[in-house]
Amino acid sequence: MEVNKIICGDCIEEMKKLPDESVDLIWFSPPYWDLHKYSKSKKEKGYGQTFDEYILSLKKVSEQGKRILKKDGNFIINIMDIVRKNKPMLLSTYCIKNFDLIFIERIVWFIKNKMPVASNRRFVNKFEWVLHFSKSENYYFNKDSIRLPHSIYAKKDKRKWNKKGKCPGNVWFIEAYRVSGKNKYHVAGFPIKLCEMVIKCWSKPNDLVLDPFVGSGTTAVACKQLGRKFIGIDISPEYCEMARKRLQQEVLI
Repeated sequence: MEVNKIICGDCIEEMKKLPDESVDLIWFSPPYWDLHKYSKSKKEKGYGQTFDEYILSLKKVSEQGKRILKKDGNFIINIMDIVRKNKPMLLSTYCIKNFDLIFIERIVWFIKNKMPVASNRRFVNKFEWVLHFSKSENYYFNKDSIRLPHSIYAKKDKRKWNKKGKCPGNVWFIEAYRVSGKNKYHVAGFPIKLCEMVIKCWSKPNDLVLDPFVGSGTTAVACKQLGRKFIGIDISPEYCEMARKRLQQEVLI
């Protein structure tokens, strides 16, 4: 199986080609439902689909994910609950109910500089979910790899703090990466720091990480920088080419 590559194609069809129990971590942020058009493909997930079709697409990704994950593998998805006509549509809950994987926990990605959506009837949403699923109860997890520096107050009483650092907990304060109000590479790209947190916590050096919606390649770049192998899939030839160029410019594979 060839690794450290960007594959242009439908993620579900491409995942079917991967061997059973060959991937250590699956980490991705799927396209928003019915919001952005990312490619010219009619098979694009999200845009143009009904809500049920969108959930079914994500379920199929999880089914292939379960097959190709190793026994201690992790399946992590970044997703945002949405509102349509002032009605909340809890995508995170649909994922938890429909994925045939073990649900472990919700993590809040708090985004201080999240682009606001104007509403006279609701507060501005400032967070998205990072949902952790696993293939078995014996999943890989390394909390120590993402510990944070202690505050000066905690250091005054050493009985209260871990020498390795402070646990980040289940609320991660990570700003979205923007240039002049827009992501440098992708209309809905996520920051490399978020990728680093996920990859370090739920995979080991030299593990294989799969991103089935790789977009501009942030996951692939983070993998190379952290000593992991990767496979990135995207249906857009333009984004695949962008991801390959980023890898050449930023990590020189």
